[in-house]
Amino acid sequence: MTGAGEPPGCAHAPTRVRLFPPPKRLRQLRIVTDPAPHAPGQPAPAVNGSHAPRPQTPVESPADARRRRLTEAKRQFDRYIDLGAYDPALALHRQMTAAGEGWRIDPQRLQPLVDFLRGDKRYDEATPLLVDLIEQLQQRVNNLRLTLAQVAVKKVDEPQLAIDTLVALDHRLLTTEQRDIAIEMQGRARRRQIEGTIGPQSEIR
Repeated sequence: MTGAGEPPGCAHAPTRVRLFPPPKRLRQLRIVTDPAPHAPGQPAPAVNGSHAPRPQTPVESPADARRRRLTEAKRQFDRYIDLGAYDPALALHRQMTAAGEGWRIDPQRLQPLVDFLRGDKRYDEATPLLVDLIEQLQQRVNNLRLTLAQVAVKKVDEPQLAIDTLVALDHRLLTTEQRDIAIEMQGRARRRQIEGTIGPQSEIR
């Protein structure tokens, strides 16, 4: 059958539809996004499965480790004393003393432990603490005596006061520097007595 207005005998050729092959499978693309901001000093987050390098832990020197152990132990000792836990405080004191790392408790913190042991009639345990307490107090007295001797010689012209003060020093507990100061002050005080003069003014060490 022909359409209207078309010459007879002219038939439509069948329309060809060209079929294109299906598109090739595309590779799945990974979407890369900017990492979330992070705080300074913190490691950056991993991106696309990668692993950021871990920060290295600083190596603690032996001296720093020793100071840290002493600081932590003294804090623990103070907590025991404040709580009245004297037996744990004594055990910690013995442990740190045996470690030989320069453990020393201030007299005002050691005194309550000594008082507890004496009140409990534990004299054997109190004795080494009393020795430690006396030595520490004696060291402080030594420092005061050295200061007084320097003032007597250098500032107020009292050589006999300096001599009497230096005689009472406990030389077992003096450092090398303190011993040198004591010898110097002793010599200057003796010369002042003999000569009636005193050396030039100098600062107290």
